[in-house]
Amino acid sequence: MRRQALPLPLTWLHHVEFRNASLNALLTDAAGGVFAGAAPPLAEILTEAERLSALHTEKLGTRSLD
Repeated sequence: MRRQALPLPLTWLHHVEFRNASLNALLTDAAGGVFAGAAPPLAEILTEAERLSALHTEKLGTRSLD
């Protein structure tokens, strides 16, 4: 695998998703500089999620983490 020029963003949601799958590999990669901590603007993200939900959920039948 080719190394990225910049580390990939790593949020709390990644930790939740990786908890049962490969957390140790994730933490090793994070310690090795593959990832960098990220804190996206949660309020803006939730506002956009609500907007998208209002536009598409009924038609597509999606859920919040889809």
